[in-house]
Amino acid sequence: MGRKAKYTKQQKVQACEDYLSGRKTAIQISVELNMGKRGDDRVRKWAKNYRANGHVIFDNKSTNNRYSKDFKERIVKEYLDGLGSSCDLSAKYGILKDDTVLNWVKKYNSHRELRDYDPKPEVYMADTLKVSKEKKIEIIKYCIGHDHDYKGTAAFYGGNYAQIYSWVKKYESKGEEGLEDRRGKRKSEEQLTDLEKAQRRIAELERINRRQEMELELLKKDRAFEKTYLASLPKAKTVYLMRKQKIQDYSLIRLLHDDRKWPVKEMCSIIGINRSAYYKWKRSSPSQKQIDKQCEDERIIARIKKISDSNHSLFGTMTMYYTLRNEGYGCGHNRVYRLMCIHDIKSS
Repeated sequence: MGRKAKYTKQQKVQACEDYLSGRKTAIQISVELNMGKRGDDRVRKWAKNYRANGHVIFDNKSTNNRYSKDFKERIVKEYLDGLGSSCDLSAKYGILKDDTVLNWVKKYNSHRELRDYDPKPEVYMADTLKVSKEKKIEIIKYCIGHDHDYKGTAAFYGGNYAQIYSWVKKYESKGEEGLEDRRGKRKSEEQLTDLEKAQRRIAELERINRRQEMELELLKKDRAFEKTYLASLPKAKTVYLMRKQKIQDYSLIRLLHDDRKWPVKEMCSIIGINRSAYYKWKRSSPSQKQIDKQCEDERIIARIKKISDSNHSLFGTMTMYYTLRNEGYGCGHNRVYRLMCIHDIKSS
């Protein structure tokens, strides 16, 4: 399956024809295609490649182009002899990016060998090696001795490219100690030095202090009393207050996480809420329907308060409902009941 290009072949060909015919400038084309900064330079490179090689240069390929060592050396020699710029040579030989030519020149000037391109795709999907530490060192030295040829080393030993690369980097940064597998092997108390014991104890005390500080900050209110109080209220008001409390908890968690860098997981466990619910609230935003409903609720409750005040709180839910319906408010009696409960409006 071919790799998907940002611009289709038809777009590139059309852009080149427009530019070469003079119908449009490179800047106009880059703006139309939303190519961003220095897009006009890319249009000019397209045009140069198109003029030299035709529309074939824009064919979508499933693999990288392969260039031999002799081909690379010939291009570099022409560049150094002044027979063309990197852009001219890339257009002449059908190389899509002139940076490729410059990279070859840099390698050549730094006395690094220009090699034949051999992708060896099998080394990226190969199974990882399970070998001893001595064997790892042997593989690493082979790789370093062959100019850090990770692909060649992986193919020679039948290993995985990423694994060989990781071994070499660890060996170069930490030596042989970096090759030891320390996963899940925490030191026991007997293996610790006095300094390490003190550091571990300090870290443990810091965790305890942070936990206590979080509990003091998050549990300022008596939540057990709150639950008892909410249970004594009408269901509509209980639901409203619980939802409001959750939003306050979520907001507090976000504030403390941003300001003090406290872990969300630990704060959620202290309050007793689900972490996924917090992240869902954080990602969500009120829909237009919810905003419209809230505005309508505010309009209805404002009218309910006026009616209640003018009648000395004599209207119950159903009387208030019929009054609103007669005035043209499109609301059900459940909605009226909910709003009256939330705002403590009762018939006397």
